[in-house]
Amino acid sequence: MVAEWQPDFVAFSCNYLANVPEIVDLAKATKLTLPRSFICVGGHSASFVARAIVEHGAGAIDCVLKGEGEAGIVALLEAVTGDRSAVASVPGVVAANGEGPRPRFVEHLEDVRPARDLVRRRRQYFIGVLDPCASIEFSRGCPWDCSFCSAWTFYGRSYRPLSSESVIEDLASVAEPGIFIVDDVAFIQERHGFEIGEAIARRGIRKKILSGNAW
Repeated sequence: MVAEWQPDFVAFSCNYLANVPEIVDLAKATKLTLPRSFICVGGHSASFVARAIVEHGAGAIDCVLKGEGEAGIVALLEAVTGDRSAVASVPGVVAANGEGPRPRFVEHLEDVRPARDLVRRRRQYFIGVLDPCASIEFSRGCPWDCSFCSAWTFYGRSYRPLSSESVIEDLASVAEPGIFIVDDVAFIQERHGFEIGEAIARRGIRKKILSGNAW
C-alpha cells in the first residue's frame, strides 16, 4: 500500500506500549521504501515514551507528536512542507534535533468530528463480539487522579464531554452494527449519559454497544 500510494507523510498511532516494537519495525520498513517521506508517531502511549521511540527508530522516525493529534498535526504538516528544520519548534513535537513547547489540547471537540466517509476500509475493524464495528467518542479526559492510570497525567485532569447532539449525529452516520465507545471514562456525568440515551431512543438508533471504561 505504501509503495502504491507514495505518501509524503506517514503517521502511526500508538495507544498501547505493546505496539511500540511493531510500529518501530513498520517505520523502518516504510523509510526503506520511501526514504524521503516524513514519518511521525503519535498517540497516548507514544506521548509518554516519545524520546525512546525516536531513538529506537534509528533515523526512520522523524518525530513523535505528543498530546492530542488534532491540535498539533496541522502545524506539523505546515512545518514539514515548508521548513523541516522548524519541525522541532512545533508544540508537542519530539525529534532527534530538539523538542517543541508543550502540546496543545483541542478546545472544542465538536470542531474535530470524524470524517467517516473518507475511511473506505472501516468495515475491516473488528473487536470481539462486535464484528464489524466502529469506534465513537462521547468525551475525552478524566477528572480523577488514580495512581494506576495515566489518563489524568495525559489530559491534566480535564474532562470534556461532547454535546448529545454531536454524539447522535455521529452515531447516526455509522453504518456498522457495532459501536465501541473509546472514552477514558464514559458516562461519569449522569445528565450527559441520560441525554445521549434519550436521544438514541428518539432517533430509533439500534446498535450493539460496548464501552471499555464506563462508570
